[in-house]
Amino acid sequence: MTSILQQLFRVWTGYSEPSQRLFEQRLIYNWGRVEPESVRIGNIPITEVKDDTVHCISIASREKPVFVLVPAYGASGALYYKIMKPLSEKFDLYFVDMRGMGCSGRPEFLPRNRLDTEKYLLEGLELWRQKMGIEKFHLCGHSLGGYVATKYASSYKDNVLSLTLLSPAGMWPVPPNINEEFNTLLNKSGFLHSFLLKRVRNYWTFNRSPYQLLRNFGISSILFLKSYVKSYPRLEKGERKDLMRYLFQILMNRGTGELAMSYLLHPVFCLSR
Repeated sequence: MTSILQQLFRVWTGYSEPSQRLFEQRLIYNWGRVEPESVRIGNIPITEVKDDTVHCISIASREKPVFVLVPAYGASGALYYKIMKPLSEKFDLYFVDMRGMGCSGRPEFLPRNRLDTEKYLLEGLELWRQKMGIEKFHLCGHSLGGYVATKYASSYKDNVLSLTLLSPAGMWPVPPNINEEFNTLLNKSGFLHSFLLKRVRNYWTFNRSPYQLLRNFGISSILFLKSYVKSYPRLEKGERKDLMRYLFQILMNRGTGELAMSYLLHPVFCLSR
């Protein structure tokens, strides 16, 4: 029965692991201009639990300082293809997807509160480090990856040489009047915008991923992503197309680790609980 449901899910959403790998490689090799022989891409098993793997893209000679980047919420390392080649000239690079997100495996998400959720994500990064045999490294986190990187650096100080944060999430306390501000925003918004904001808030309240909205629309959600990538006019036409298809694949995959968001952050995304 589970196998049948999985097949139906893949048909409805259009998710395909081979397609995910294909567009990942195209972004890195074709548009990131990184030599294929210098890159290693794979999923590292971190526990004995099925699908509990951490996806890693590495450009490393083991001769330079180690630089580890943790992507944003639901994102994957290949989305940083533009900075891979220049950074690899100075560092041994590792782009490490968060546990249960991006191209990492999708084990069942068990945490049910903030502390357990933080432990789950930090443990994923630390178990990956141990498996890779890396001792000390420069750590960088983007958005929710910045939240995780900050918590990791404070919990595993001896492992981190430096910490760099790119638009980190969860760095400020929630204002006492946040709900009133949110309602004011709803009242000022048009019908469609207000409808989407309410849906996102409801998904948060009931601990569901906002990306589930896209999965509900199945293959047709690619139209939303097509509109999104158009906001990057400097990208070449073929580059935008590959980026759109890669985003589609990682967002259509089953949501597990991305459920962490509702335990860590307020619906306004940038505010921690």
